[in-house]
Amino acid sequence: MAIKSINFDAASLSSLRYAKATQTASAHAQAQMKLGKRIISVQDDASGASIAAGLKARNIAASEGVRNMQETSAALSIAESTLESIADKLNNLKTLAIRARTDLKTTANVQLINNEKSKILAGMSDAVQQAEYNGRKLLTGGVNNAVVNYGLGSITFTVSSATLQNLGIHQLTFLGAGGNTLLNAGQWDAQITSINQAIERLSQIRGNLGAQQVLIDSTIDALQSNIDRTEEARSTIEDMDALESQVNATTAQSQQNLSLQAFLLSLQNNFRMVQAANSVSNLLMNA
Repeated sequence: MAIKSINFDAASLSSLRYAKATQTASAHAQAQMKLGKRIISVQDDASGASIAAGLKARNIAASEGVRNMQETSAALSIAESTLESIADKLNNLKTLAIRARTDLKTTANVQLINNEKSKILAGMSDAVQQAEYNGRKLLTGGVNNAVVNYGLGSITFTVSSATLQNLGIHQLTFLGAGGNTLLNAGQWDAQITSINQAIERLSQIRGNLGAQQVLIDSTIDALQSNIDRTEEARSTIEDMDALESQVNATTAQSQQNLSLQAFLLSLQNNFRMVQAANSVSNLLMNA
């Protein structure tokens, strides 16, 4: 039988090293369970950590892209809301023109209608000037081939001008020269034609705006779907199933407890050897 040294117990030291290792493993498993992640350091899975970091970086860029597109969608919504208001005002102008075009109206009657027309035009002009997003005018022709980056690409869009000049009604009038004579039939036809053309022009602007809004909204949906799939892929690599993390933590804790018990048993055995040695020494001394 091999003789065990009292001063040096390899078994106890081995048990101690194993206890320390299982303590580290238990702490690591507890950290994994707390964070819900399988990879909490590069040492856990170097290649997996690299891939997960790349996916995370991609999603950060894509998320910023979604914000850019959402801001663009908000700006276009402001523009559309203003254009809707202008469309209502154009219909009011046409109603006023039809009301004024009758020989039964006096010059004074038409002057009142013309004053109302002027107020409507002023309101339209103000609405166009006030339609802005973050200080950027939206309906005065300043948004031309604007570029919005969404991380994986970009979209270029234009919002056509809806000023009175662009609609062709900046010189609209319901009175003749000097503002105190009635229009003849041909002049009335020209004014009403201008209003009809403005209505048609505005419809085209709104149609183009709506198409761009649809494109932006569909891009937002696609980006968000891509973000969700990318996050799912990252989670598959980096995250840990809740049950799995709990099992790992419990197993590591059990191993730690067993290793500590083994270490304590080694110390107890070594202590018994010391006691036995002391007893033999005492007997020899008393012999």
